Amino acid sequence: MMLKLLLWGYSCGVTSAREMERRCATDVAFGFLSANQAPDYRSISRFRRRHLCALEDLFI
Repeated sequence: MMLKLLLWGYSCGVTSAREMERRCATDVAFGFLSANQAPDYRSISRFRRRHLCALEDLFI
């Protein structure tokens, strides 16, 4: 779920973990990708930091 949120957020120009958390509650697409759950912004940020090396290859 986190990977889907990050990919969709980046493609929409949303790079802030706090904004992604807000969008999960207000935006239909983000809500669909997160199964109508709003992950905490800290969880999104930790996921991004933990998997940064693996995610770099996706954005080249």
